[in-house]
Amino acid sequence: MAVHTGRRAVAQTLSGRVLDLGGAESHRTMHRRSQIETCVVLDGPDDERLVELATRESGFDHIVAICALSRAADLDATFAAVKAVLAPGGRLHFVEPVSTSGRIRTLSRLARPVVAAAAGFHLERNVVQEIRDAGFTICDIHRERSATWKWPFQHIAWGSARISVVRAAAL
Repeated sequence: MAVHTGRRAVAQTLSGRVLDLGGAESHRTMHRRSQIETCVVLDGPDDERLVELATRESGFDHIVAICALSRAADLDATFAAVKAVLAPGGRLHFVEPVSTSGRIRTLSRLARPVVAAAAGFHLERNVVQEIRDAGFTICDIHRERSATWKWPFQHIAWGSARISVVRAAAL
């Protein structure tokens, strides 16, 4: 399945200090790598500890969001906190369901209220574009279609992003 492929790809890049926004039990095993000094795992993007970390902590080398950004109640607040705790040169790694076209998109629109209420997913979000709009530069991105019965996860994007650096114009 595409989520597993993306998760494995993310796990291979992690080192140093890691913050996981997802918190699913299946994600925790990927943090058992010798290159990881510290790993903080939250219970989702709306975990109150993220705001606490943003006020007192900085310097995470990697922030992992596996199906987390599409569940954030306030995505702008989540991105602000991520920027506050990400070390200079650090990366935001994401594995997220993405918008589709055709029948799947129609089904997603019809099921949006049910899915949002039951699982907290905001399937109408274009998470990749939201990452860019929040001031990140996408460093690499992969898209995959999976033959799964879990239709919100049939189209997945994964990759990494850095905080965009605005360079002053030369005088």
